[in-house]
Amino acid sequence: MLEDVSLRTLLIDEWKEYRLSEHRIVVNDKGTRYKLIMRGSEPIAIVSLRYKLLPNEEALKVADEVAYEVGAVKFNEFRGKWFNSADDYVLYNKKQTQMHALYAFDDPVAIANNDTVQLGFSIHNSIDGTLGFGAGIFTFRHACKNMFLLGYRGYSMNFDDRITLQYIYHRHTKGLVIAKQAMKNILHLLIKNGVQIIKRYRDMTNTVAKEQAIKKIVDKLPQRAIDRIMPYYDKENKRLLEEVTEWQVFNDLTGYIWHNNKASIETKINQMRIVEKELVITH
Repeated sequence: MLEDVSLRTLLIDEWKEYRLSEHRIVVNDKGTRYKLIMRGSEPIAIVSLRYKLLPNEEALKVADEVAYEVGAVKFNEFRGKWFNSADDYVLYNKKQTQMHALYAFDDPVAIANNDTVQLGFSIHNSIDGTLGFGAGIFTFRHACKNMFLLGYRGYSMNFDDRITLQYIYHRHTKGLVIAKQAMKNILHLLIKNGVQIIKRYRDMTNTVAKEQAIKKIVDKLPQRAIDRIMPYYDKENKRLLEEVTEWQVFNDLTGYIWHNNKASIETKINQMRIVEKELVITH
């Protein structure tokens, strides 16, 4: 025989300026491990209590400030070459729960003798658990309204040099840094590294990685993950099993670092600095 169930919610947090609130779900007077996210009177999602809500407006506010500080423009204001112009620099899904925003630098960056590309950065976020917080730095030659996913979890397009050079990604868990200054620091670091990487990009794709540089990086990463990340490296004998480029090693390592949701943002940044020191900055 089915028994009646008492179901209610308990307000635990809210962002009044964005009409967002979080309510713990209580069943038969016992708090569950889940909470309900509301926007006004509209239910948005049921997520774990560990889920850390970051309003899209907060992420966008930080990115706007960083763009101003580094001299970037909102993507729809880019004054370079376009294929199809964009009406806005922010793209939302139909439910207005996912957000993607793009920014670009008007001045091109040299990558070879007379060859240049454009540089841009992006942020990505959601309030319903469908996307983690992400940011990326990318290159392109012609702007286009179909580029809004560039920078998200390494997404690139095999066209027009639309390449994500570096990105961060973190689920909405306790490791996600919500503090405004911390988020700004992350974006500034991405942009700084992106400029360094783009200056070295062509060289890295044609330069064989050095064992000594890889050894220094591997020694400071979780050893249990090395075989999966770098099957071409023998961690026991500390030697390369095959010839690989610096670009491949860079992508393999950064892919692991930014996808590791067990690590905090601070840990990821520290690990990235090690990678960049050996593969990018010292050259």
